[in-house]
Amino acid sequence: MEWIYQGQWDNNPYFLKKEDALIAIFQKGNDRSIGQDFVSGIDHFAFRAESRSDYEDVKASLTSKGINFEEQDHEISISLYVTDPDGIRVEVTTYEIG
Repeated sequence: MEWIYQGQWDNNPYFLKKEDALIAIFQKGNDRSIGQDFVSGIDHFAFRAESRSDYEDVKASLTSKGINFEEQDHEISISLYVTDPDGIRVEVTTYEIG
């Protein structure tokens, strides 16, 4: 497993990559630009969309179901955030931003 984007955003999150799998581990903290109260010590889970088209498909699916989400530009990626029924935030992100 390889640690990528070292030093970005003060290493929160940590991005770990192995082949095509990417996981982002977000540390619980007090200074968050997006969010609500933390649930069970978990800030949120993040999943990478394989392509920008897949990311746009997720957005369209959420919109068609009337599910609210927030979107944020992270300079190297773009993400959407949705809260699951248990109150845990889920992020879907793509690095295809062009």
